[in-house]
Amino acid sequence: MDNQAKLPGAEDIACSTGDAPVSYRVCAFYRFLQLEDLPSLQGSIKSRLIAAEMCGTVLLAPEGINGTVAG
Repeated sequence: MDNQAKLPGAEDIACSTGDAPVSYRVCAFYRFLQLEDLPSLQGSIKSRLIAAEMCGTVLLAPEGINGTVAG
């Protein structure tokens, strides 16, 4: 069980590589900007990350976005 408290707007997308060796890139990002309709934006970002077989955490808030993803 995960003991970490989730921040509002936090969305984790888990990855599993099994036993295969993996090569991947990590991208950390942030931007301060006015965001609206966070639930719609969250769904769009999540579906794009899943389609691209990426994993990570993306935080959305009215004042901006912050995240780290890998794939």
